[in-house]
Amino acid sequence: MQALFCQDRCFEMTQEQQEVKQFCESCYEYVSGEKLEHCKSLKHDISEEAYTDSAIRDRIKDFFTSFKKDEKFVYLDKIEQLITRDFISIDPQDFYHFKFSEGLDLYNYLINKPTEFIKNTKDAINEIYFNKYDSKKDFEIIIYEVERKLSITEALGNEYINNIATLNGTITSKTSIFNLPEEKIYVCLNNHTTRTKIKPVKCSDPKCSYKFDNLKERTDLEKFSRHRTIYLKSENEEALNQEDELRIDVKNALCDHANIGDRIKVTGIIETDYQEKTKNYHNILRCLGIQKLDDIDLSITSDDEKQFKELPNQDDFYTRLIHSIAPSIYGWVNVKESILFQLMGSPLRIKKDGTKVRGVIHIGLFGDPGTAKSKFGEWITSTFPRSQMIMGKGATAKGLIMGLEDGPDGRKVLRSGAMVNCRDGGTVVLDEFPRTDKEVIDGLYTTAESGEGSISKTGFQTKVKANANLLLTGNAHDGKWSENLTISENLAVDTTFLTRIDFTWVFIDKYDQKTDDLLSDAILEDVDYEDEVKPFSDVMLQKYLKYCKQFKPQLTKEVNENLKKAYLELRKDKLAKENGITLRHLESMIRSTRAIARLHQKEFCTVEDADKAIELMRKMFEQQNISISQADTYIQRNLNKAVNVLFEESIEGLEMKSLFEKILQYGKNEDQEQAKADLGMVNDQRLNKKWRSVIDTMKRSPRLKIISRKPLIFAYDHSKGDLRNYSK
Repeated sequence: MQALFCQDRCFEMTQEQQEVKQFCESCYEYVSGEKLEHCKSLKHDISEEAYTDSAIRDRIKDFFTSFKKDEKFVYLDKIEQLITRDFISIDPQDFYHFKFSEGLDLYNYLINKPTEFIKNTKDAINEIYFNKYDSKKDFEIIIYEVERKLSITEALGNEYINNIATLNGTITSKTSIFNLPEEKIYVCLNNHTTRTKIKPVKCSDPKCSYKFDNLKERTDLEKFSRHRTIYLKSENEEALNQEDELRIDVKNALCDHANIGDRIKVTGIIETDYQEKTKNYHNILRCLGIQKLDDIDLSITSDDEKQFKELPNQDDFYTRLIHSIAPSIYGWVNVKESILFQLMGSPLRIKKDGTKVRGVIHIGLFGDPGTAKSKFGEWITSTFPRSQMIMGKGATAKGLIMGLEDGPDGRKVLRSGAMVNCRDGGTVVLDEFPRTDKEVIDGLYTTAESGEGSISKTGFQTKVKANANLLLTGNAHDGKWSENLTISENLAVDTTFLTRIDFTWVFIDKYDQKTDDLLSDAILEDVDYEDEVKPFSDVMLQKYLKYCKQFKPQLTKEVNENLKKAYLELRKDKLAKENGITLRHLESMIRSTRAIARLHQKEFCTVEDADKAIELMRKMFEQQNISISQADTYIQRNLNKAVNVLFEESIEGLEMKSLFEKILQYGKNEDQEQAKADLGMVNDQRLNKKWRSVIDTMKRSPRLKIISRKPLIFAYDHSKGDLRNYSK
């Protein structure tokens, strides 16, 4: 007969002692035999009722066969679904709604004895399943959340060993899948079988004297399960720089539920695991359930959704969005608009041949020191959770993309970098980009375009998503930016990588009394700039961008023709070609057009969306002193007409309805017909989105000034001289 021991294996128990168990409130476990007597001697609070494993299984079966939700026996339905599934999920909250008049409290049983609960629950389910289908089933118990919430640091301590808990964090690395036996089977020379999860000391047959050296493991008899080890790190900003990570053992179906870079909620049992390599015990979480967390942990209510649907119809909506980007930074409106595109993102585009074209938008901010380039990156990383700033000097390929290293258990661990951790809408700010090692930039080159990182080494090959946005910042190599040199020459970096950047802005430190005065106020008084409209709050902006990501606007034939025409215009100028105007700029305009349409919650892109994208691209080239042929967009055409009309008006200017009528009547017959085709006949900016886009551009033109905001009145700024032929 097999010997029976107490839980701590410190004394042998009789069969009768093993069967009689009582719950000790002080020890938080069921005790029996001498341990029970010991607890009583210490005057622990002992439950009067004893439960054998059989009694516990009966109580669990009573729960499964009696619990109803919405008039349905939900767990009986789940057990029936095991015919085609290999898991069953249990919600601990259901135990609160199902109370027995007396006896075992299942919730406390789960919390205090999770391993025992899982074993007895599996047995109870299999008994129900066997009674119905006359067979047994291999399956897993899934539990997604319990009330005990722990931090990574708490889970690594000794207080909660053998406890069940729920933790939040980011997966920073993982191993490849490996197989482990559910239990090891050893056979002695007498052909006795010993089943155990740990290395046995001797044969389990009490009459057999063979010890471990005479036992042989029989892997052909063992049942194996798939396993993977993942490493969880805290989301807490202070903990991001710490080395503390919790190992999590996931098995079977859960192996494929999450990837490196994912933010997850994980529930499991904390156990200790001896590592031969380090000769230490390490805590490990035996996973029972994984749920991916939202990229931005902000819930959108029905009231939010109702408000968001109305936003695109409001006056100054688009301008407010632009001014919501880093509102404490004065000016740089075009830069803010491009960052708005980046944060919004464009849907992945798949060509007819199956080729995937990235939707993420990369931006470079280069120029003189002290011109707020890094401030934009700091605003992004402090406002949006899934973002990370990396310093160029000292950056490694492993830190930016991913790499392999040896784990504590001897297995190779895939370590994720920033591009993987911030994928699917996040942003990596690579500060001081020119100081990044050339080999690191070469490795980033393919990832920035394909949105994937890959490793191909002996015994380990993998490919993961790494489609994060890139925001590069950097000063001139010699300290002072030279307008006579190209961007590549100023930065002293290879031109090849810069071809992956959609928008490149140059920051020149120009001495301007008004600007210097405003910047001084910002530093001394910590003000936000609201020179045109009041920006949305950071929370409002995050929620709105999250809401808009559900839209995947498609390009129409009319929009394609408009973009093609603009691209061909850009290619006409010889100087533009010398400065590298290529098909990548057409792709950038496509991404920007779809991002704008997304921001306006559209299913299909429109010509005005394309014109806004084209206009920003043209401004980028002008800002770099690249002289190119002016793109002929309806925005530019009607801006020029508005400037000409206002130049001839009095200094009091014109209100918008009067200006609209005069634009339609301006010039020759063909000019008037073109204006009607551009703007239509609706003289109301709230209803006429094209006219509203022209007004937004007028607000940014240095040739015009605003006389009044309510009602909105523009006048020509004659102090600037005659700039009717100026392009802005």
